[in-house]
Amino acid sequence: MWEKEVRKNSAIILGSFFSPFSSKPVNKKNQNLGVVPVVNQDEAKDDLAELVTSEAESTKLVEDSEEHLIAVPTETIPLNIALPCSIYIKVADRYPLFRKQGERLTSRRVISLSEKGASCLYIHKTVWKLFIGSLEKSVMDENAPKEVVAQQIRGLIVAYGTELEKKIKEPKKPMFEKLRFLSEVLCNAIRRDPSIGASLLRKSSDPLVYFVNHAVNSAVYATVIGTGMKMNPGELKLLTYAALVHDVGNLYLPKTLLYKKGDLTEEETQMMQTHTRKGAELLQTFGSTPAVVLAALQHHERMDGEGYPQQLDEKDIHVFARVIAIADTYDALTSNKPYQPALTPKDALEKMKTLKGKFDTNILKNVTGDAGVKEFAVAVPRNPKAA
Repeated sequence: MWEKEVRKNSAIILGSFFSPFSSKPVNKKNQNLGVVPVVNQDEAKDDLAELVTSEAESTKLVEDSEEHLIAVPTETIPLNIALPCSIYIKVADRYPLFRKQGERLTSRRVISLSEKGASCLYIHKTVWKLFIGSLEKSVMDENAPKEVVAQQIRGLIVAYGTELEKKIKEPKKPMFEKLRFLSEVLCNAIRRDPSIGASLLRKSSDPLVYFVNHAVNSAVYATVIGTGMKMNPGELKLLTYAALVHDVGNLYLPKTLLYKKGDLTEEETQMMQTHTRKGAELLQTFGSTPAVVLAALQHHERMDGEGYPQQLDEKDIHVFARVIAIADTYDALTSNKPYQPALTPKDALEKMKTLKGKFDTNILKNVTGDAGVKEFAVAVPRNPKAA
């Protein structure tokens, strides 16, 4: 009966963002936090400068500005609790202090910042470990509200991902151990309460946060599918981790290629496709299990043998890669990217059903539903708590 579980849990996950067959988010709060609005850049700068002048100690600039700071997506800063460190904001070429250590950042202020085009805040490099440590401590608090848990998980994924990207030329095993630990926290949280998965999802057109969002979203979708397939807890945790790191090979590719708006040339396409091998090699080097390595290597293989990098037959494609292929594609199609506007959930699933030979039809059939496209479910509730 795993088909029903897929539909039930997926309804909870997708229900927080979309009503059935609608392209609009259910509520404005999720819309503002989940999607960076399209704004007039000049007006946004003026608005942001006014906001900072009125609320921040704008005379206290960071010495040498950007050189001493690490950018963190605004949405991952802890909300409504005492901040573990001071945070700064970018206005033109200045980095004024925005909130002191111990002060609070409210969800209303985050929404306001997003509306004004401020997708990132900044933390001084000297307190980076303090910031990560505070998130690690809070994410293990079983009594914390699920919204806080979800936010802290995202914050840690961003923190770990930032650390990995900065040191990708000389990666260390502890980086992957941290991501593995976090994927288990994520998996356990979703198993305990699927609506936490909904709180983790983000859809943003900002290139700076797209790949982090894609990793998290893919992990959430894959966990939901794996839960419905009745994978045992050990398998499910591995699947969540595999989905979280399946595109790690992209860190080796030029950002100009990843963020290119136009069509890729044949040479660029070939370069883009190297991310599967690069990611698999990296994960294997640092002791990841074969299932995780194969998921990174094979998630672009196809059931008809026309995928890459090895053009494998269906029988040779690992089940993790089959699940992640669906999660990966669904998230990509429903996210704004430089070369492609987001599709609605309905249109994305309809498109996936037309891609004959690409997916495992048994898994896809039970994700989309037997009677046409159902947004991963027969019905998508507006309120995840009621599901």
